[in-house]
Amino acid sequence: MLVEIRFSPAMAEAAVGGWKCCTTRGRDLGRRGDEFTIAGVRFRIVQVLRGTLPEVRDMLHEAEGFATPADFEGTWRSLHRGHFPTGIDYWIYFFARCP
Repeated sequence: MLVEIRFSPAMAEAAVGGWKCCTTRGRDLGRRGDEFTIAGVRFRIVQVLRGTLPEVRDMLHEAEGFATPADFEGTWRSLHRGHFPTGIDYWIYFFARCP
């Protein structure tokens, strides 16, 4: 199924450029096998996990397209009015470019 997952311009560039392969969201946006497009490029969700923002920051910041945990947290805060909840499970979508 085709789903909609929106990305900021910088994160869209990171995904299309190949240095971002996961995205963390506060609500359920798709299932394994679902597809979405970024700037005309089609991607497929290959795995969905649940985890907290500190877990994503500390273990998945590079898959999210960031060099450091601080970069991930800073960008998250800038996109979410300064908020960085620590006790909530989020959906973590791993994706790959469709062949």
